[in-house]
Amino acid sequence: GQNGNDEDDHDIASVRLPGVGIGGLVWADLDDSGTRQPGETLFDGVTVELYREGDTPGQSTPVATQATANGGNYLFTDLAPGSYFVYIPTPPAGHPLSSTPTDNADNRQKNDDNGAQQTVGGGTVSPIIDLQPGQEPLPDVDGTDTNIDSTIDFGFLPPVSLGNLVWHDANDNGLRDDGEAGIDGVVVQLYRSDQTPGVDAPILTTTTANGGQYLFSNLLPGEYTVYLPAPPAAYPA
Repeated sequence: GQNGNDEDDHDIASVRLPGVGIGGLVWADLDDSGTRQPGETLFDGVTVELYREGDTPGQSTPVATQATANGGNYLFTDLAPGSYFVYIPTPPAGHPLSSTPTDNADNRQKNDDNGAQQTVGGGTVSPIIDLQPGQEPLPDVDGTDTNIDSTIDFGFLPPVSLGNLVWHDANDNGLRDDGEAGIDGVVVQLYRSDQTPGVDAPILTTTTANGGQYLFSNLLPGEYTVYLPAPPAAYPA
């Protein structure tokens, strides 16, 4: 030291907390059970974005972005501890619907759907996940790292469709026979099975065309009722 004063040098070391991580898989939930079943397809190439709590997808800049690979998997690592959510901006091709049963809890359960979706084909978001070192479930990667939550999974399914024909049943036998014409311009309404046709608002409404045909597309699996609010004007009974 100077001036005859010997002083010990003290090094100040910064301590960095271990990085945490979040991951999961994206799969085809063909039976819409909200749980991955053996044999259900895994989707590679699906864009997955990571955000901090309070961010707005599409406006905020993602913390990180990647595409699923190696059997539908994604994994974000080396993150600062804190609260995050996972967002899929576009569902896999041909599977625009998120699973109907959705687990919205941060409960570290594997192989269940954690994605909530507002519109068919729209973005799908996980619940807020609090990531803390040493407190996360064991991942599938190596079975030892308790800093990674690899249980945030997303199930998607193809839509169902419902449709058929309105025709002139000339001989009143309940079957469409050769020569019996389809009727265009008939209003057709679709209801869920728990609704009352003519009282509740229909889910969808369409009009027959191209020879009496109608079709309701992009529907969630479930039970529905098709209802004609009025018969064709030329065929009142």
